[in-house]
Amino acid sequence: MGMGENENMKEVMPLDDDKFERIRKIYVESFPEKIQELRKCWAELDSVAEYNQPLSELRVEVHKIAGSSGSHEFNDIYALAKEVENKIVRVLDEKSSWTNDKQEIGNLVQQLVDMFEDELLNY
Repeated sequence: MGMGENENMKEVMPLDDDKFERIRKIYVESFPEKIQELRKCWAELDSVAEYNQPLSELRVEVHKIAGSSGSHEFNDIYALAKEVENKIVRVLDEKSSWTNDKQEIGNLVQQLVDMFEDELLNY
């Protein structure tokens, strides 16, 4: 390494446990909003004949949940969100039918809501 090459590289410090817990707490405080969004998406899906648009919106929500829950180390929520997203994508890609998968996707979304509620109660 030549002289001066290291000057622009800042050392990345790992988050200390307290700081990570504070970040997780802020994330948990967003759970009621996530629950509301999931319920809203599902209610819309349940009330329309044409499912593509509302199912796409649900997919976006679930995708965001998977990303954020994974980075905050809520691994159960992450795994379930990925499962829901994969099932939705199969329907949207017409590899599976909405008629066949609607109930299962609905059950998984409800499980996701339950997980959020459990985390809120236990945090």
